[in-house]
Amino acid sequence: VRLLAPPADTMANTAPPATMDGASPAYLIFTSGSTGIPKGVRVHHRAFINMIMEQVRGFALNPQDVVLQLASCAFDASLSEFFMAWMCGAGVAIADHASARDSMLLRQAIAAYRATVATLTPSHLRQLDDADLAGLRKVILAAEAVFGRDARRLQALGIDCFNAYGPTETAVCATLARIDDTLGDGMPIPIGRPLANLKLRIVDEHGRDVPIGVAGELLVLGEGVALGYLKPAGEREERSQAFFTQPDGMRGYRTGDICRWLADGHVEYAGRKDAQLKIRGHRVEPAEITALLAAQDGITQAEVMAEQGEAGAFLVAYLCGPRQPDPVLRTRLAGSLPAHMIPARFVWLDRMPLSTSGKLDRAAL
Repeated sequence: VRLLAPPADTMANTAPPATMDGASPAYLIFTSGSTGIPKGVRVHHRAFINMIMEQVRGFALNPQDVVLQLASCAFDASLSEFFMAWMCGAGVAIADHASARDSMLLRQAIAAYRATVATLTPSHLRQLDDADLAGLRKVILAAEAVFGRDARRLQALGIDCFNAYGPTETAVCATLARIDDTLGDGMPIPIGRPLANLKLRIVDEHGRDVPIGVAGELLVLGEGVALGYLKPAGEREERSQAFFTQPDGMRGYRTGDICRWLADGHVEYAGRKDAQLKIRGHRVEPAEITALLAAQDGITQAEVMAEQGEAGAFLVAYLCGPRQPDPVLRTRLAGSLPAHMIPARFVWLDRMPLSTSGKLDRAAL
């Protein structure tokens, strides 16, 4: 390969202006979010540094650690993996990005690089055996709902585990929880408290703050909120409506995630606002059914989705674990759920399909 010099008339005679402060953009990263439409998120230096310093404090890494760099550079999680290591003097082991989808490659990478710290999706974790996790001392679970079963397993292996939550629009991570105890295998693990210099609100459809235990949309405010979306010329303003500014000047972002306050001040994730379904005229939150299925003995992973039939929409549950008779599952669910929330079909899989980012690939289901 021969590198060609750029044409002389494209070369600048002077250096570009170097004026920069904490509010200047640090990076631009695209996310399709839940809409499938690419959006360029402009994150400023202050937001990113605030997040990294909180991770350094919260994870307590040291120069002897080796952080497994698993996320593609197309995802903002890669920035977290690189910088939390560099800020502590720790090593970075860059894995083949195919490892995000292939559990065999992932277990080989953990062993070959002698990784001690890894950021995994719960779907990643559930496809690994206990022996595959040998050597890890800290695991950060992110990008998907975490259940008690996931945390208990890591704790039994002597691995410190954390639950990290945050949309791309809030500089990778907005909340963090160190998981010390759990209520039950199928119970969701809270996403924790906001990072320093961030504030959370949970509001109803009218924008009013809801009390403890009531579900509403999560808003993130403060230093971690991005500058907004890159807006191509001529584009309408709908995309920017997710960002707002309070009367006191604090910037905020509407996450579209349904959450609720717990009595101890932590926040529990309850699903996506745009994932709610209408079944027989009733509004259904799939995450609620998924959590109940995950709590059943023998079920290691569950996902509930809607399919469209001639008579309307119906629920399908995709499950991993030893197969159980459908009538038995329906009877168990009937003790906690109304009839319209009980899946019409149960599909058993050896393992759940993963996307390029290591998340559950719902489209493949």
